Amino acid sequence: MVSSTGSATITVVGNGSTIANPSGSQYQGIRIVNSKITSVDGAIDLSGKGGNNSISSNSELLITPETNGTSIGLGSGSGTLNLTSSEILSFKDGFSEITIGDNNSGGIDVQSATFTDNLTLISDSNIITNGLTVNGNATIISNGMISEGTTGSDVDIKADNVILSGTVKPGGVANTFGILNINGNLSFDSKDSITDTLKIEIDGNESAVNYDKLVVNGTVNVTDVALNLDLTGLTPSLNTMTYTLIENNS
Repeated sequence: MVSSTGSATITVVGNGSTIANPSGSQYQGIRIVNSKITSVDGAIDLSGKGGNNSISSNSELLITPETNGTSIGLGSGSGTLNLTSSEILSFKDGFSEITIGDNNSGGIDVQSATFTDNLTLISDSNIITNGLTVNGNATIISNGMISEGTTGSDVDIKADNVILSGTVKPGGVANTFGILNINGNLSFDSKDSITDTLKIEIDGNESAVNYDKLVVNGTVNVTDVALNLDLTGLTPSLNTMTYTLIENNS
């Protein structure tokens, strides 16, 4: 544990070693495991009083749970490892990348969270994204499902480029309907042998009420993405309807 009293400044300098990044590349930078702060070929400056912009580096920031399966909450989201909106503001703009979670992490719940650097979220479970803003690129890698959860709020992600990997369901995880709103360019990138799938549930002809939809304000690339249609609740009289599953407003 690293701590200070008064208004002292703590500086942690990396030792120059290299470890594997959860996304598969080599990782050099800062790593935070629960409340522990370590550095790998990077530097971290902590103001004794903390507050906005009190954690800074020009390298990578990696935040992972110490125990496999631990849930993560971002913004007002719930999780055992939790970063509130005010705590996220302590990350000063300038990190080359912020990675939260890894292939062994539990579910990630994002509720109204804003990051000023490129962000990667990784989970072995579901990732809920109800209000994620990234001033850069947002990469979301899930071995479960990427969706709105059970709150009934549509998924909103704002970033220059949004890269999704896993099963994407615009509506909730369990048989609800919704819209995945992407303000930025959308693409899918299969990583860690995860099959990219767009799961759409259709029970009627009104989007967000009885069928799922993507709305993208930017370019769309769904190359090699499997489409999984759930039509179990669709009545025969609606079988001839036309549905817009991806609405592109760019």
